[in-house]
Amino acid sequence: PLIMVSQKKAEMLLLKWNHSVGFDLSGSSGNTEDFGVGIRLDSSLGNRSREYDLYLAYNYSTKKNSTTVDETKLGAEYDSRFFDELAWYVKTDLENDRLEEIDLRATAALGLKYSWIDNANYKLSLRAGAASRFEKIRSRSKDFAEPALDFGLEYSHQFKKSISLVSDLTYVPALSNFSDFLLSQDSALVIRPTQSKDWNLRSGVDGTYNTTPALNKEELDFKYYFRVVYLFN
Repeated sequence: PLIMVSQKKAEMLLLKWNHSVGFDLSGSSGNTEDFGVGIRLDSSLGNRSREYDLYLAYNYSTKKNSTTVDETKLGAEYDSRFFDELAWYVKTDLENDRLEEIDLRATAALGLKYSWIDNANYKLSLRAGAASRFEKIRSRSKDFAEPALDFGLEYSHQFKKSISLVSDLTYVPALSNFSDFLLSQDSALVIRPTQSKDWNLRSGVDGTYNTTPALNKEELDFKYYFRVVYLFN
């Protein structure tokens, strides 16, 4: 028994890779001609104590032969637990959006993450830390660069073996003015149609609310998606 316990502890310390690739495809013809495609790649390396996460996403849509979405996002995060419920984290997100005239939007944050609920069916984590925001927008004569704060909420709920809900909410206000903020969220219903754990279907909403958008652009950038996701190690 002691050997088995030692082996189990050793296995928990091993860093393991997990990957996924997701494809979005939409379109219609007739009264309205539109077409959209998206791809997202995710990779994680971790164990019970620490984890590295990377993602790359690209979305492109046209309507009546005019481009409506041309967006690229890249992000990385590292977190390390030093207590059962508490970890420190560092993360960064980069975005380029040609239609929103965003040449570069970058946020970086460092702080603490608290696992408030962590059981088989529910997981809820709260995040808080210091951050910085940088935006290079074509319609502005001056780049936006401000120290900020980072607040986040990560939630997942396993309804059944084949159905779950996942959500990630991030609020990044400027330190000098809390009414100047960036709010982003991604919430989705994840369905596994078969017993196989290699793929699933993900349907959700992904959006960003920026109180200081580019000139003549909306503050809210919001989209629905339906994604086929393949998972592998």
